[in-house]
Amino acid sequence: MSKKATCSMRMLLLLGLLLPAVLFSFGSSCDSTGNGGTEPANEGTISNPMELTVGTAHSGQVGAGGTSYYKFTANNDGAHTIALTNTQSDLSWDLYSSPDFFSNLLLFCDDFFDASDEVRATPALGSGTTYFLLVDEWDDMAGTFTLTITFP
Repeated sequence: MSKKATCSMRMLLLLGLLLPAVLFSFGSSCDSTGNGGTEPANEGTISNPMELTVGTAHSGQVGAGGTSYYKFTANNDGAHTIALTNTQSDLSWDLYSSPDFFSNLLLFCDDFFDASDEVRATPALGSGTTYFLLVDEWDDMAGTFTLTITFP
């Protein structure tokens, strides 16, 4: 075997040994967000939505193009304000009366005409009823927000 062929084989062997280690070291610090955990992740799941309390502000987050799932129980009959404020991306919310998040849609709220992207509505809710809320992110920019549900 020539010296040139031996050198080429050694180089291929070296690359074959090092390349997986290099790829592994780059990928090992990543999590499900794909960027080392610095991007906000979705909150809750369809089967296990995060519980919210009426009257208590929640510092929420949603991944790029993602959906966060929540539930809450109304304490009073009447108009409740549901508001997403301090948003960092284009968000909307859907309010459901069913825990499967796909049937019994009560209200969709997307204030896409508002430059500040404050998403707010005041639906009439029933005391003791559990409602299910999802927050969707639309412009592939993960971010945080403040979610509040209040009764006057």
